Parts: sequence; structure tokens; C-alpha cells
Amino acid sequence: MAHAGHTHVNDNTKNNHGHGSNFTSPKKFKIVSKDFGVQAIDRTLKRVYPEPLNPFSVSSPEKKIWNGGLLPLDYVKVFLNLGTPFYRIPHWHYVTYGLSDLHGDGRVHVFKGRDQPSGFGFELTFRLKKDSNENVPPSWPVTLLNDLSRYVFKTGIELCTFDYIPWFDALNKVGKERSRNPIITPCPSNSYINHMIVVNDPQLLSLDTASGTVNFLQIVGVLKEEFHYARSWKTSGIVDQLEIHPQSGNMLVTDISRKISVFDLNPRLVLEIFSKIESEGTFLNKVTCHVLWKEITDETDTVEGPENVSLNEQDEFRKMKCVHLDFDANAAELLPIMLWGRLRHGRNFVFNNPGCCEGLDCLTIEFIPYNVPPSPDVYVTANSPLKANMNKHHLQIFCGKAIIQKMEMAFSGMERLREQLESLPMRFMLKSAMFEITFRIQSVLRCRHNTNS
Repeated sequence: MAHAGHTHVNDNTKNNHGHGSNFTSPKKFKIVSKDFGVQAIDRTLKRVYPEPLNPFSVSSPEKKIWNGGLLPLDYVKVFLNLGTPFYRIPHWHYVTYGLSDLHGDGRVHVFKGRDQPSGFGFELTFRLKKDSNENVPPSWPVTLLNDLSRYVFKTGIELCTFDYIPWFDALNKVGKERSRNPIITPCPSNSYINHMIVVNDPQLLSLDTASGTVNFLQIVGVLKEEFHYARSWKTSGIVDQLEIHPQSGNMLVTDISRKISVFDLNPRLVLEIFSKIESEGTFLNKVTCHVLWKEITDETDTVEGPENVSLNEQDEFRKMKCVHLDFDANAAELLPIMLWGRLRHGRNFVFNNPGCCEGLDCLTIEFIPYNVPPSPDVYVTANSPLKANMNKHHLQIFCGKAIIQKMEMAFSGMERLREQLESLPMRFMLKSAMFEITFRIQSVLRCRHNTNS
């Protein structure tokens, strides 16, 4: 996420076309406050942590982002939590200040209205298990939360409940390659917690402040197998299992030393998930990652980009015959999941690049199966299978039965592509009477405006 090659992924809780309404987040009571950001957040935290020792520590850069500083967060406050009666897991509770509008004066975020999101509309939290001999909260979660927040600021992509975040490295591995904070020293790690999922913080209620609404989204560290099944099926199903795991409990505490997965505790769970996937497919429908598309013209065999199209032509949907699709390894791993989890079930799938490069490097690739329900958002058909909205740089590809079968053969076994990077680059070509598509897969996708994700 905060580094090149990592992606933000929308989980199964959104509708068929982008962010939306197939799923409603669990309703939580909302605290109404007349205060602006900092005071409103402080007040709600005081209700949860009335003890004099809390907050246990406060991390704040000497120079704030609104004064030319590098770190996006004004503060990260850390609270000591002794756990719940059912799961007594003492832990450090980290809470960010800065993704929402803290000051109400426009220095970072523009005020959008009392009933609108404050800033990005959320703050991040993280619960880390406290070691018995630990007297000071570790500093690496502060770096992690700043990295995630920097991604949000840079791309404008807002995290949502049940999103998952591929990380492919130990969360507590920080240093020069992981952090822009010179205070943090390298922390060698053999932790197996190397991916994240996003949930509602179980203790902190949503806020209705003078500068808008604020939700508290908790980052939870997970093991590789938990991540893969969250991606293949649905994150909420893995969250249900983590809530009864003795090392995470109903507060979803991250134990950085945890090696026992939810599947180790319940070996039948894998078969149950496979059965669910077979009958339901995956609820994942949109990913934010590194993908590009380029049109190849028949006459010149050269790229035709938006800068070569007249304004009148850009106002219309543009039919195409030949395109190149570029995927990095992270995005390509999702192609098999798209096929058997979405297209086979008559549902679309969207790849979105938030850091659209200028010129030829375009934003969105959407695969539309032949049996998708009619929708005004779908503008491809069997007779017009390749079409792009040139204003939005949004390419749609109509996938008939034969094309789906060809893609299944081409992309079989690619779910763990990052574990076999030596096989890259790869190139696949799909041809039909109506179009020609070339898939180009690389370990890293280079573009002029990298999202730094």
C-alpha cells in the first residue's frame, strides 16, 4: 500500500459497479458532538479510557503536514487496554488523528458539510498484543499507520469496512525501506503476520462532529492463508473466525507472534469455504492495483491514447478492436479469482489504477460476462465487445463463454504468482472474430505517476 507494488482491495461488501450497496456495514450508534475533530475524538476516547494513565503515549511529528512536514498524521495516540471478560488480551490501542478534519479551518481538509464525511471520513486504529515485559508501546505501528495514511492522502482512495490490504512482508519490519520517519530504527522480524484486513473498531462509535462524520476503522494483521481465503471468498467470513480465535478474540487484537491460523483451529473450514465459493462465487468485485490499458490501431499498429482523440470523440464511447492490457503480479493473481469467482457467476469485475498516468496509461479495466443482468452502467455487447469511456479512461470488455474458457486455460494456477516471479514476464493473446486482446504481466508495472502503493 504505502510502497510500490502493494494494492488496496475492495472486499465483497460493495455492489456490482464500484463502491456501493450490495452490503450494508453493521449499524453502530453514533455520538453527536458540537466539537471539532481533535476535541470530538479526544472526548469519545475519554469515554472508553477514563483512567489517568491513558493515553499512554502520544506520537507527533515536530513539523505537521500542514506546516510542510512529511508525515500525514498530526498524532497517533496509544492507549493501554486490558481486554474483555471473555478474551483477556492486554493490548496497545493505537488511534490516528489526521485523516479526518481535525481543525475545521481548511488547513488540510475542505469542510463539506455537517452531514458529510469529515476529511476522508475516518480515522485508523490498530490493536497490538502487549508483551508481559513491555512497559512502552512499540513504535512500528505508528510507522505502519502513517504509511497507510500516506497512501490515502496520495491516491484519494478511502478504506472501507472489510477491505483487505496485501502487504507481503512482516508488519513490524520497519526501517529505511519501510519508513520515511528517520526516528524509526530497523526492526528485524520473523513474524508471519504479513497482510491486513479492515474492520469497524469494536469499541469506538462513529462521530457526528462540527466538521462532519468520522468512522473508526481498525487495521487487523492476518496470516498468509487467512489473506488468500479472504481474497478468494470474503473478508467478513475470515473476520468471523478471527473473533473466536483465542489469540485475537472479539477485539480482533493483532498478535505479531501468532502462527496458528483460523484453519489450524478448524481444519474443516477450508472445505466449507470451497463449497461456499462453488455456490456463491467471490464477493470481491473491485480492486485498486497497478493495471494499464492501451488501444492499438489497425492502421498504424501504434498506441492510440486519449491525447490523440478529439473532444467530440471523447464525449462518445469509443469502440475498439485491439488493446494491450498490462498487469503487475499482484493484479494478475486476481485473474483466476475473477474468472471462477465472478464471471462464471454472471458478475462483473473491475481493476482500477488510482494513480492514472498521463497520456496513454489509463485508469480502469472492467470485465463484463455475457450473462450479467442489464444495467445502464454496461455499454458493451456481444456485437460491440470492446468499448471505452474516453473521458473516464474506463475500458469495458464483453466476455462470452468461449473467451471465459480461453482465459481460464491461460490463467490457471496464477493465484500464487508472487511466489513464482521468476516466470515473469508473461504474455497471453486472446483473439476472436470481433477483437484481439494482449495480456502482458510483469513483476512490477512501471508508469510515470506511480501511486507509491
